[in-house]
Amino acid sequence: MHSTLKKDLNAKNIAHAYLLYGSEAMVFQDALDFGMALNCLSPDEEGMACGRCRPCVLSREGCFPDCVVTEPTKTFYEVDLFRKWLKNTYLTAQEGNYRVFIVKEADRLGEPAANTFLKTLEEPAANSVFLLLAENPDKILPTVESRCRVLRYCGKKELHGNLEEIWQTILDLPRQSAEELFALSEKAAKDKEGLKAFFEGAQWILKENYEAALGGLPPRHPLPFDEDKLWNLWQAAIAGPMLAEYQVTPRLIAENFYFAVRNENGGTYGNHCWRPL
Repeated sequence: MHSTLKKDLNAKNIAHAYLLYGSEAMVFQDALDFGMALNCLSPDEEGMACGRCRPCVLSREGCFPDCVVTEPTKTFYEVDLFRKWLKNTYLTAQEGNYRVFIVKEADRLGEPAANTFLKTLEEPAANSVFLLLAENPDKILPTVESRCRVLRYCGKKELHGNLEEIWQTILDLPRQSAEELFALSEKAAKDKEGLKAFFEGAQWILKENYEAALGGLPPRHPLPFDEDKLWNLWQAAIAGPMLAEYQVTPRLIAENFYFAVRNENGGTYGNHCWRPL
């Protein structure tokens, strides 16, 4: 499960809407697991589902009445059908603590259905949680995205071919001089697509290591950093592509991340500081 979902469960800080960007198989399973944890009768200390109580068993079988899934029947969601579905989101929960609504292929809402959705996202029913799943961020209306807690996933299978190279690059960064890092940044800036792929792979590797530091499975690509630094660098890797949207030059984006890896304090360089939330 995505670390943000785990943190929210542990802190009992549940948002009314989440937008999960990633491959459908990956994000759908997380959405189901999150919904199961929300309605579990005996969650563990971190808020994770027990897997044995009635809501958990029914959720695994796909027949828990308070976890509702919808998906488009045509190229885009049909507005009238989606509007009727939204009316049902205001019904009272039958068994669970929360009513969980999973919207598959939310990038196929289309503007009419998305605009219909806005009022529900602004004024949701009490104890309702929406999980919007999408692979194409550019097809989600900004007004919808702004009303959700956004989570981004990396597709491991898509990145597998480059992970070894990216891992080795991260391992080598702390041993390089400032001059070498400046030169590496200049080189990275000339290949924008390559830099984007690097950050996607770095996100996956750092996420894997951070979750291992929290007690998860050993990572395939281990890094010699502590929990705080792994979190800082993971957030820096996520921020990298986002900074490009604000016209920050690719050289500076690469430079900030490279120096963050090299610095022993967990990642500060120039005017940027990556710290745990």
